[in-house]
Amino acid sequence: MSLTAIGGEVRQLAGRAREGKLKPHEYTGGSFSVSNLGMFAVDHFSAILNPPQGAIMAVGRGVDRVVLGADGAPAAAPFMSVTVSADARVADAADVARFIDAFRDQIESPKGSAWVV
Repeated sequence: MSLTAIGGEVRQLAGRAREGKLKPHEYTGGSFSVSNLGMFAVDHFSAILNPPQGAIMAVGRGVDRVVLGADGAPAAAPFMSVTVSADARVADAADVARFIDAFRDQIESPKGSAWVV
């Protein structure tokens, strides 16, 4: 499933959740969650893992930070904080690191990299 398709499905589910129309099978039994607090101007946080899920990704808001450009001059660059909390019985630190690396590659170059973990 593409990121665009996932985004569309998430929007549909969020709309039904706001209306109180989600069915139990639509919000239980998952293995991975995403918690996004960027809309509340939260830059960084650690999400709490809810069993039986194996991992949860916490996504902070995107912000511009000052960096040195290639020419040495100050420039603005976008940054976003992402952390993953995982049950060590499901995934070890190396698995999580590979996932975050693949996620970063996809976010930084959506058309230029394959979504392979």
